[in-house]
Amino acid sequence: MAALSEKNVLPRLALLAITNPAMRTLCRETLEDIGFSVAAGLESGTAVVTDARKRHPDLIIIGEQLSDVPASEVVKWLRSNTTSATLPIIVLGSLDHKLKDDSLTVLPRPITRAQLTDALAHIPNLVSPPNSRSH
Repeated sequence: MAALSEKNVLPRLALLAITNPAMRTLCRETLEDIGFSVAAGLESGTAVVTDARKRHPDLIIIGEQLSDVPASEVVKWLRSNTTSATLPIIVLGSLDHKLKDDSLTVLPRPITRAQLTDALAHIPNLVSPPNSRSH
């Protein structure tokens, strides 16, 4: 099977579910600067789970409290699905320590661009070559 040409490989996809506009902008700009495509309009846990199932993102960043549920509920929902069970997730704020796993990062608020960049750099295979989703 021939390798995909660079023009047919889509950038990595990140879903952002952050209700704070300034924090959403910081995350979106940081991710775009390292080559991510960003879907940033999600504000409910239900929308995050639905979008994750449809779009198969490479990363999800969730604010501590969404419009319908806390981040902890969204993490539980995502972890209960085999396709998102090991998906890298960053939660901005606090989270029950019982939910923590190797693919979950918690960044206490307020966060800086440097802290987010450092957290992204420590997620294995995240900032390396993009996935092979093709057009």
